[in-house]
Amino acid sequence: MDPESALEGAFSSVTTKPAVTSAARRDDPTSRWLQQRVARVGWQKACVAMANKNARILWAVMTREQDFDARHVSVKPPGRCGQPATACQRQTCVA
Repeated sequence: MDPESALEGAFSSVTTKPAVTSAARRDDPTSRWLQQRVARVGWQKACVAMANKNARILWAVMTREQDFDARHVSVKPPGRCGQPATACQRQTCVA
């Protein structure tokens, strides 16, 4: 079996394909994110992105032993000097 058909078979059996293909009919934040991904990179890569997102959510819920919060927004921690991390990355950090 060539890699392309194996990958295609994996996509068809993954539960993210129905979520990707029906995202346009829903108006929740995840569906809007998914619609943007499909428009930018196509439905197959959007399936991979959704599976990755689901895996990261699952890992976070399991390791933190907290309930899932769909409205959670992650925030980058401050840099070494207390400035936002982006300032440290731009070399304006004085630490």
